[in-house]
Amino acid sequence: MSDIGRISGPMLADDLLRQDVDLAFDTDLLYLDVGLNGGQGGIGINTDAFTRTLEVNGKTRTVELISPRASLEGIIAENSRLRTINGPLYITAGGGQNGVILMDRNEVDDLYFDGNVIGSKNSNVNINLDTSGTGDTNFYQQLDINGNLNLTGTINVDGNVTIGGQIAIGADPNDTVDINPVFTQNLNPANTGIYSLGTSSFRWLDGYISDFVDLENIVIESNTIKTTNSNSNLELSGSATGGVLAEQIRFNDNVISNTISNTIVFNPPVVFDKTNATILPVGTSAQRAVLNNGELRFNTTKNNFEGYQNGSFIGFNEISDSDTNTKIYIDQIRTNDSNSIKFQVNGILKTTIDQFKVNTTRITVNNTIILDSAASKITTQEVNGDVILSAQGTGDLLVEQFNFSGNTISSTAQNILLNTTGRGYFRIAGSNGIVIPSGPTITTPPPGTQVGDFRLNTDTGNLEVFNGTEYALSIGATQSITQNQLEEIIDLYTIIFG
Repeated sequence: MSDIGRISGPMLADDLLRQDVDLAFDTDLLYLDVGLNGGQGGIGINTDAFTRTLEVNGKTRTVELISPRASLEGIIAENSRLRTINGPLYITAGGGQNGVILMDRNEVDDLYFDGNVIGSKNSNVNINLDTSGTGDTNFYQQLDINGNLNLTGTINVDGNVTIGGQIAIGADPNDTVDINPVFTQNLNPANTGIYSLGTSSFRWLDGYISDFVDLENIVIESNTIKTTNSNSNLELSGSATGGVLAEQIRFNDNVISNTISNTIVFNPPVVFDKTNATILPVGTSAQRAVLNNGELRFNTTKNNFEGYQNGSFIGFNEISDSDTNTKIYIDQIRTNDSNSIKFQVNGILKTTIDQFKVNTTRITVNNTIILDSAASKITTQEVNGDVILSAQGTGDLLVEQFNFSGNTISSTAQNILLNTTGRGYFRIAGSNGIVIPSGPTITTPPPGTQVGDFRLNTDTGNLEVFNGTEYALSIGATQSITQNQLEEIIDLYTIIFG
């Protein structure tokens, strides 16, 4: 058994005062330097060459170390602070990249790290993630931002972006924002009929969409706008007094107007397929504008419809010259159903045609026949010209109660009267004869037989005339005799005169 070393007796003194004589145990296993550096002294473990009050050359283990201040090769632990004498402070866990440093809460200047929270120690102070140079800040797992995210640089997203709230791009309406996305799928809202693109104060200027837009009940495809509901109307309307503009055409309520000029051109022609009416422009003669050929209006001065042709106006119920004093027209008073057509020349009514007659002052036919109502006669324009009145086919020419058919003149009143005035006479020219009425002896003249009725009695061969009572031999007429009677008369004259 080894001897147990003891220190006793006069070797010990108060506080092991060695009077500047060091005490060494096993050379340097424990070395007490009582006079180091002018009396400061020190303790060395496994070393007798040390520069600190206590220096351990090797591993040291303690259950609890309580020290107001510790200096660990440039690191000072004092009070609640751990700092370096010079340079940065490195806290490194063993195991390389797999090492773990655990802290309940860590604070640096204005930031604190508490569990999985990085926060600001001061209210209303920003937290900046600033990399050096062109370095990036990478988030390799899910990044949830529950507050506001303000970015002044560029965002590059290679994966999916899910945004649950609103997106505000730019803090001021004058900010410039360039968006150059390339979509490979539909851009759909979370709900139907809730979200808007733009606001009443901030609107998009232009929208460039392909050739198809579906707006619930309206489809815009190529150059066509149509409704998707069967038999539904497509309504385009302006606010208040505003209208709908299509090129230079303006639609407002039931009025179609031209925003540039007064002219509206329909090409091809417009068909009004209704049973009601179309109202034309209405105005006086003084309100006429410079029109184009074919334009229509209603003239309240003349009370008729009129059209414009080659510098003049033509009434629809009349054919007239430019000053309308010579015209063919229907009575202008619409409430007067005159059933007549009127012909006016130089302001004077010349001819009226109704369902019964043609009333005119004078008619000249082809510069040949003149019908003069003032003289009540029909004459030829050419001197010594003939007037020929004839009916076609088996038709007759009727004049009053006279019927002219071929070379026959008859009367619908049976009696034909030829009257002269003064000492006028009736003359039948030519060298031929006149055929008079003939027939057998009339013993009882029929009622109505006129005095002077002249006829040939075919029984007696005598000309006879009605004297009011009976037919008698006409005065101055010679009775015809037979051949035997003539021979007897000759024999008698021979006996008398020898």
